[in-house]
Amino acid sequence: MESQAQMLIVMIVYMAILIFWGFYQGRKVKTGSDFAIAGRKLPECWQQSSPLPIRC
Repeated sequence: MESQAQMLIVMIVYMAILIFWGFYQGRKVKTGSDFAIAGRKLPECWQQSSPLPIRC
């Protein structure tokens, strides 16, 4: 029973961190274009290694 409670606490904390991070990063997105192309702020190596590059 104790390990189940620990696992539940870890999952709740993890989900809270993900939600907080999503809201924090979401404040930077102003338009649909920012969302689609990450504001053109990705490093060049990440852009080139993407399996579906977005070229506008």
